[in-house]
Amino acid sequence: MSNGETASTLQQFNTSTSAKRYRPFSFSRIYAITINTVTELTRLKVFYVLLIFGLLLIGSSIFMAQFSFQQEFQILKDVSLGAISIFTSLLAIVATARLLPQDLDDRILYTILAKPVPRFEYILGKIAGVLLLLAISTLVMGAAFLLVLYIREQAVVHATLQQMSNAPRDQVADAVRIIQSSAFNIDIFPGIVIIYLKACLLAALTLFVSTFATSNIFTIVVMAFIYFIGHLQATAREYWLHEHSSGLVSRIFLAIVALLFPDLQAFNLVDDIIAGTAISLSVFAKTALLGVFYTTIYTPVMRTIIVLAVLIGLGFLKLPIERNLAELHRQEHFRGVEFNLDLREKLGQLGFVAALSGFRAIVADGLFLQAYTAWENTEWGRMLLLFRHITTLQPRVMLFWDTAAWHMAWNASVAAMNDQNQPRLALRVKAQREYFGLGKDFLERGIKNNPDRPDLYEALARLYKEKYKDHERASEFYAKAAALPGARPFDKRFSAYELSYCEGREREAYERLRHLYDEGPQERLPTLIARLKFLEDKLGIPQEQRIPDKLNKTAK
Repeated sequence: MSNGETASTLQQFNTSTSAKRYRPFSFSRIYAITINTVTELTRLKVFYVLLIFGLLLIGSSIFMAQFSFQQEFQILKDVSLGAISIFTSLLAIVATARLLPQDLDDRILYTILAKPVPRFEYILGKIAGVLLLLAISTLVMGAAFLLVLYIREQAVVHATLQQMSNAPRDQVADAVRIIQSSAFNIDIFPGIVIIYLKACLLAALTLFVSTFATSNIFTIVVMAFIYFIGHLQATAREYWLHEHSSGLVSRIFLAIVALLFPDLQAFNLVDDIIAGTAISLSVFAKTALLGVFYTTIYTPVMRTIIVLAVLIGLGFLKLPIERNLAELHRQEHFRGVEFNLDLREKLGQLGFVAALSGFRAIVADGLFLQAYTAWENTEWGRMLLLFRHITTLQPRVMLFWDTAAWHMAWNASVAAMNDQNQPRLALRVKAQREYFGLGKDFLERGIKNNPDRPDLYEALARLYKEKYKDHERASEFYAKAAALPGARPFDKRFSAYELSYCEGREREAYERLRHLYDEGPQERLPTLIARLKFLEDKLGIPQEQRIPDKLNKTAK
């Protein structure tokens, strides 16, 4: 900070203190320190480097036209929100780490505290400046992300309208609606707020560490360790509360981690939000309140030893809050990944660390791009392993389960059957059946992780219909899909169609098809009418109970 800026800041303090009687607490003094801190931080080169890097990363995600629009939107949102999370976390740590040491080196701190400015006002002004800068940065990058997403959505809608120029209006409207629902999700906004709250918490923690650190580098290194420990805090907390067979030293260490460190995993909800998990008002409110609570108690407005004592005391208070929130997350299908050594071996050390640090969506997207390359090179074994890693990291993303099953049951199975290097037909058929089974396994595990989503039931029904020729099982899974919220209108029809091919269940199929027929012209499609007439002949339905032979145009 230049001497002129220091003089200007001190002049504000003098104006607020000498012109009127000293007050033990003054918003004007805190405001002056806040504005001065924001000005100081915006002049850092690292701020612009990180901001430009984040914006470029968000902008580069627009060039993904080689994927389907669902895949493109999924990766675009993962990369963009991951960039926002990375940037805000780095800025919170790097920018805050230099505040106190820089003021000490420039001897500004002594000058300010020599005035009637209490220590806690100085700290509050500093942390408020950092939080304001983080808010501005989050808004800028959030706006850039929404702009990129809107541009890609409009491009896909325009291309779809051109391709479907001769299609019925209802089909065009449905296609546009699917594109729009794939692009925008209202839960993205609370997700961005939670990213900001996590950055606020990291800023408060960094400021706390810097009160007893000897240099910027020391503060940043300590915060790196705290960042990873915070993502393991939930595991340490549950182990400390439930595992009583460990040694005294282990239990003391786990108690320190559980009581002193924040649960950073509680703020890693964006991956699941992008995957389609709706965030309820209760989850958002409790997560936001926990973030405010953490930021408040870690802001070092008191002496370090007092802060540590308060943290230990409040640690017992925050434990039930953290456990209650963790249970609420599990009930609403957040935190769907268990990190263990087996996963570390699969992902490698770097990928495991990134996934553990709250960036598992980005790791999964990187693996997805590798799987796409493996598909282009027909490396089926490698693609199988990659999709197993991907679905382990992101079990709530329907796209990954469905794509994995499609590659195995359709692409890989066809390649196995047409393999010219295998002259024996029996072995080719065996390989083909094995790929059918791998596709079915992906869908069954996907359903186990997402029992409330109809998409995977439909995919499994198609697999039974087209690959196994098992019409009864296909009918069963179409019916299960139809019973779930968000099911497509054709699921009931398809379930009845498949049932009409099952020996011994013709009467049940006829009753279901006739019920659909009686619902009105919108259900009287050619296939439904053809299957009804087939069953009428097979079951010997009396002529007066049969559907008419000639239908008006609205019934076609």
